[in-house]
Amino acid sequence: MRLYSDDELNAVSVRADPMVVLPTTREVRDLQRLNVVLTWEEGAVVRAPGWSGMVTAVSGDPEMEEGRPVLAIDGIDRIARASAEPFYRALASGDRGADVGRLHELLLATGFIDAMPADSEFLSFGTSLAVEQFNASLGLMDSRVFDPGTVIWLPFAPFPVETMEVEVGAPAPAPGSVIATGPATLLSAVLQAQNPAEPISLEPGVPYVLVKGQARLAFDAEMLTLPGEGLAALAALVEPLAEQTDAVIERETPLEVLAVPSTAIVANGDGDLCAWVVDASDDAGYRPVDVTLAGSQAGVTNVATGLGAEEEVLANPSAVLEEWVCP
Repeated sequence: MRLYSDDELNAVSVRADPMVVLPTTREVRDLQRLNVVLTWEEGAVVRAPGWSGMVTAVSGDPEMEEGRPVLAIDGIDRIARASAEPFYRALASGDRGADVGRLHELLLATGFIDAMPADSEFLSFGTSLAVEQFNASLGLMDSRVFDPGTVIWLPFAPFPVETMEVEVGAPAPAPGSVIATGPATLLSAVLQAQNPAEPISLEPGVPYVLVKGQARLAFDAEMLTLPGEGLAALAALVEPLAEQTDAVIERETPLEVLAVPSTAIVANGDGDLCAWVVDASDDAGYRPVDVTLAGSQAGVTNVATGLGAEEEVLANPSAVLEEWVCP
């Protein structure tokens, strides 16, 4: 026998057990990996003057300095000199020209004359005697003729040496060939997302830094470029003339946040966010607190403000509370 009834059953509301957690303190760095696109100016070069013979010595100095030997050919030192123009011809007593004036400047700078002559563009007998002393200081004896091959012209001084292209025992480099190269100059560095689909994202008003190795470099957050002082520091960390390098950016000062399960954060129709915390004044109650967030990942949300580190948070408010939307 079957029995039937038209009576309606009362609705039963089943609520889940509350899950209460303490927030976890953590630091948010907003770390983002990226590429830095580099633009360089190649280093200045030093070229060989007119000479011949065998290289018998090479200076290991990191810089070429005025009046200092750079190398020796056939036992005769060749010194560095920065001037408006390089020497191009042998000069002897009776010669005249602007290059004679530059020779007098060289002799004055190296201490072989005490003052510039009244007619600085004329090579007098007295100057030829000074040239003889100059030559002897280099190892070239009994000659009153200035040899332009004893002077290596520098575009500027001191000249920092990145690479030296001469070796002891090798033939003297051909006239006009490069014997030394200065360091390349980094002209610009542009920050670029590694994945175009995920552009670089910076929190407004928050200072960030570019991190490469142990260096932390400020950059222009609007243009995503490095300023001059940052370029010099970055250039020392990468291969010269490299087209790009990888790096990361992060907050200059990490943000201290409290991590809670993402399910603990709820919103209302206006977009206001809150979390429900255990109400100490009510043994069985919870109260909402307004919060601001600092990102979330893998089911964990970072709360920047509004929540205390010792406040117990209801992780499943929608399953426990009848009215769980933020007021």
